[in-house]
Amino acid sequence: MVLPVDFCFTGESWIVGVVTILSFEDNACFSCTDWPLKLLVHVQSDGKNYSYTPRSDFHLSVDGLPYFIVEVQSEKAGSDRYRMLLQAACLARLGNGLNPNSPNPFIVTALYIESSGRMERYLVFSLDPPDSKVCI
Repeated sequence: MVLPVDFCFTGESWIVGVVTILSFEDNACFSCTDWPLKLLVHVQSDGKNYSYTPRSDFHLSVDGLPYFIVEVQSEKAGSDRYRMLLQAACLARLGNGLNPNSPNPFIVTALYIESSGRMERYLVFSLDPPDSKVCI
């Protein structure tokens, strides 16, 4: 199926752009809304925990877990790229933690679109899923 530009509805949804899809389950969601999960962040300097709801310019979730995230450059210095990569690292760890017996690592695909239109693709994963080190 090919979706036309600006095709958008929410819920169990399709969003934005020209997207080619061969088949999709009911548990998949395209969205430009908040992620369907929250991250807990511990700030060592003040010893407090904070709840954080990530939001990407676009993400694709399956079973409530984003595995494809897109960020369009909005900061001149490109700091939103680093935020996207940190979020992708959290997703890779979470995906591995939710399925620890899988022989394959959970891979997050992150796409960064610069203001010039140039795109960079990142594959974020852990080589040894029980290990917390993440490769980009």
